[in-house]
Amino acid sequence: MTSPLIAAYIVTFHRHQMLRRAIASVVAQTHLNTVVKVINDDPEDEVVADIVREFGDDRISVFTPVEKRGPTRNFNLVFEERDADHVSLLEDDNWWEPSFLAEQLSSLELHPNSSLVVGNERIWRELAGRTWLDTGRTIRPISGLQVHDLSVEEICGSAHICNRSMLIRVERARELLVPDTIPVDVTEHFRERLLAPQLLINGRPLVNYADTLQTARKKNETWDAYQCLLIGSVFAAASRGAPLRG
Repeated sequence: MTSPLIAAYIVTFHRHQMLRRAIASVVAQTHLNTVVKVINDDPEDEVVADIVREFGDDRISVFTPVEKRGPTRNFNLVFEERDADHVSLLEDDNWWEPSFLAEQLSSLELHPNSSLVVGNERIWRELAGRTWLDTGRTIRPISGLQVHDLSVEEICGSAHICNRSMLIRVERARELLVPDTIPVDVTEHFRERLLAPQLLINGRPLVNYADTLQTARKKNETWDAYQCLLIGSVFAAASRGAPLRG
């Protein structure tokens, strides 16, 4: 019996060394029935195609056409996948442990009603000279697999789904598309509100999250305004007696 096909998308913009690490982490997955689609956000950057060729693996390709779409549109491409059974997203600065896809797939098989599973992440900090420090911390205090019903307080805070740690059923992926026009900083919050009330979380830290010296994400007044709108949506739904999510 053929194992499920997983499409792993890697979104990149001008971070060639990190991109190599990200691709290598997908190639090293114990789940072998995987294709890797590298989304290059700079059509003038020919190095990305060279890096893909360096691996000499026909499972890896550059997503075409290569266009300047911006991060939100690039991330939405993942949720438009049609050929695979499951799909996952990895930003170029982060990387997976070898069993990430296999364990996330097993988690979904145990919970057939879940659209996706979210993983835990080990936090690394970038230091000068392109060296990395393992902080010894993770973003979640849990270690096992659990179905978590988010409280109102949690919904009003940081998003609990993380782009780099999800494995998504392709048959449900289009339900999680968000407007291309919103800032990338709040895409996870928007997607979270499109999910059913319960969230499947694998507490094993199988994702390595990079706290980089430079980032394209900016916490500005626009981001704050969206945060206020997201919090307001919770209270608006509660006042109507409507579900807070899903």
